[in-house]
Amino acid sequence: MVRIDNSIYCCYGCATLDDVVSKITHSTSDVSLRYKQYDLAENFSQLVDYENLELYRISISLPAIHCSSCIELLEDLPSFNEGILSARVNFEQRRCVITATKSTPLSYVAQLLEDIGYLPQISLSQKQKDLDQEYNKTNLIKLAVAGFCFGNIMLYSFPHYFGLGLANDPFFTQLFSMLSVALSIPVLFYSGKEYLTSAYRALTAGKSHINIPISLGLLSLFCWSLYEIFSGTGIGYLDSLAGLVFFLLIGKWFQHKVYDHVSHHRNVQDFIPVVVRKKSTNQSIEWERIDKLSKGDKILVKNGEIIPVNGKLLRGNGVIDYSFITGEQLPERVSISDHVYAGGCQKEGEIEVELSEVPSAEKLWETWNIKQGAKEFETHWTNSISKYFTIAVVLIALISGVFWLYVDASKAAFVFSSVLIVACPCALALSAPFTYGGILRVFSNNNFFIKNADSVSTLSKIKHIVFDKTGTLTEKEAIQISFSGNEISHSNKRAIYSLASQSSHPLSSIIAFNLASNEKLEVKGFEEIIGKGISGIVDGKVIKLGSSQWLNLKQSNSNASLVYVSINGNTIGHFQIVSAYRSGIGAVLNKLGLNYNLSVLSGDNDAERSALQAFYNGFSKLRFNLKPKQKALEVKKIKTNESVLMIGDGLNDSSAIQEGNFGVAVTENLNGFYPGSDGVLISKSLNKLPKIFELARYSATILKLSLAFSLIYNIAGVSFAVMGLLTPIIAAILMPISSISVVVLDTLLVKQKAKRIGL
Repeated sequence: MVRIDNSIYCCYGCATLDDVVSKITHSTSDVSLRYKQYDLAENFSQLVDYENLELYRISISLPAIHCSSCIELLEDLPSFNEGILSARVNFEQRRCVITATKSTPLSYVAQLLEDIGYLPQISLSQKQKDLDQEYNKTNLIKLAVAGFCFGNIMLYSFPHYFGLGLANDPFFTQLFSMLSVALSIPVLFYSGKEYLTSAYRALTAGKSHINIPISLGLLSLFCWSLYEIFSGTGIGYLDSLAGLVFFLLIGKWFQHKVYDHVSHHRNVQDFIPVVVRKKSTNQSIEWERIDKLSKGDKILVKNGEIIPVNGKLLRGNGVIDYSFITGEQLPERVSISDHVYAGGCQKEGEIEVELSEVPSAEKLWETWNIKQGAKEFETHWTNSISKYFTIAVVLIALISGVFWLYVDASKAAFVFSSVLIVACPCALALSAPFTYGGILRVFSNNNFFIKNADSVSTLSKIKHIVFDKTGTLTEKEAIQISFSGNEISHSNKRAIYSLASQSSHPLSSIIAFNLASNEKLEVKGFEEIIGKGISGIVDGKVIKLGSSQWLNLKQSNSNASLVYVSINGNTIGHFQIVSAYRSGIGAVLNKLGLNYNLSVLSGDNDAERSALQAFYNGFSKLRFNLKPKQKALEVKKIKTNESVLMIGDGLNDSSAIQEGNFGVAVTENLNGFYPGSDGVLISKSLNKLPKIFELARYSATILKLSLAFSLIYNIAGVSFAVMGLLTPIIAAILMPISSISVVVLDTLLVKQKAKRIGL
């Protein structure tokens, strides 16, 4: 136990680390003036994705992200300041989503990111493309400085290389050496600053980073060269140092070019074509892509749906649940003209929202892509291997350096630096992101959208698939609807239509569509009980639509879906909805049955048992008359023995979808994201599921090939370096080639497989 001032530590090492970390934190007064503008109220609200009285969340572009070590360091930002609640990196888009308390200014967060080596790109006016160009311009300037200094230092070294008489002149030898030292300083501390800074910050945070061995190699060459020059024992290796930085920067520039070309970093609108219900000037409702909307447009959000854009409430009872953003379970009641935020889930009927800013699909994407605490996907084994890579490389370099000190001291620094530079875990660490990224791109082209690239690994290990029936195996468009009971008056039709249109449940949507010719009235006291029905007060009447159990009626044995209607406590009849099974569903089930166990969990009665068995006779489970919670319990039971995928309606089956190892919401239109789901499938692509899952399983094969290639490449490179056959400059050229080769290999393998199976 160590006590220093008023702090207690377990050892001096922890005390030293705390002291170092404390020196990189700063107060708000230490923030650069260029970041202070972000704290102004009008700018702050424009920049953040979400805010309330206590916290805010923002997605920040960080072009300097280039490997898994960057991800690890950035996601540990909360350890730098307790006001930063979480940080999550999207590697493919080189962005970081940060959640912080209101007591932690945005300017402070921006300054901290710059201090740890990740210059934030936050702009109130310029487009992201312009910001990326500015970052690239800075890198090109660093490259030019390194190239200029490298060329001149090489000229000063020519007399020694070619054995010229000038090399024996003490005056010129000392002059050229001093000039080389002067030129090496901007190379190391300007052009190579990013390597040194990120390595230092990683060490202070107790993290491993690929820039640590690179920085050690740079510093060892610099210090050894200074020792030789000032001791008069040699001319040093400053030309190699300058060349090393120059070729590292060229390799980095080339890496980014390749990554941008083959990665799935592209317009989010192409990746996720989100559509919303837009209210036109003539009061009609039409579907519109989010990127086609403008500030001031009016949209409708139904009960249980996610608000896709920031805006203000114009009409309806705003009771909005932000729990999967903030973690707070209590919904917020919003008054007319109050702000509502993208990602909130409406909980009390239909609302009308006016857009208060230009829509951003990126904000919605980041909202939906938030990792849920209840379902964390496993860290892939590639990350586990690369985590210890840096330690192993440093140890090999130290042992090799010591060995060459005794064999040939003139080669010790070269060997030490070459080992540190040539060994790069980036190829291995990046194989998973780019493999999964390529697969996600294929999925999105086939109307299957996954919110987390890492979840492809989970999808590849699924053993059991569970289907809901209504709206999943059946087709909503091929329906027959009729009403049995007392004749419905015109006023009651208006009331039923008004209530049904508040909900996005499949059966409610069918009823509302059937009665759409009626006028929509105001609904008060709307309530939706998942698995039972909906209720509300319309035109002074208490209307209920739902199951027979909810209305305390005798259960029917009909093979149709029945929705009973109660007005002021009196049941007047029921809607009978008969849905046809999707075309080709039998072939889909039989193909999936070759690789997976299949089950169906339905809330309908078991009159459809024989029809389902006619399509596929090998179901592990066929359960009917299940409430949503019972479905979730059944999925949980299956999960104890097998990894399970649940496919169902995003609203009614949300608890079962959340319970599965992987959950998919099936929807007719991509008009919303479902917090409990890991993916959204457009219903017309249900017949592609066998091919989609085959591609997911193939990801494991690609990663094994990447592992083999990366290990062979690194073992060969390190072996040549240890034997003294590799100079630091050649090592700097070879290092990025391994990463580029693996990225291209993974991308081509994904494309080839997708083409072969017809995706």
